[in-house]
Amino acid sequence: MYPYTKPEGKAETCPDKKQAGSIMLKESTMYEFRLYVVGRTPKSIMAIENLKKLLEGALDGHYHLEVIDVTANPEVAEKDKIVATPTLTKVSPGPAGKVVGDLSNKDAVLFALGLTTPF
Repeated sequence: MYPYTKPEGKAETCPDKKQAGSIMLKESTMYEFRLYVVGRTPKSIMAIENLKKLLEGALDGHYHLEVIDVTANPEVAEKDKIVATPTLTKVSPGPAGKVVGDLSNKDAVLFALGLTTPF
């Protein structure tokens, strides 16, 4: 048995190895994310592109993404305690999660946000 955490944060066991690493989602759940970036830098653009591909592939339209430019909205970044960019936060459903970087490692991003079972 392999432990995993469902998106709503309740730990269960994964009955077989085949299910480990799979996306554990509810059909009707709408996920909300915020991506904090600095302007239109190459790193910001790469993070946005990587994230859109990842979310479409994993959540098939069951998400809302808000991109926040911290140079235009520094008060939002300060309120949300963002110290590096790009930073992705999972707002809902809980538990909240955060990932910093260009979001190119799909498996690591999905796992950090609680959207997949352990590898």
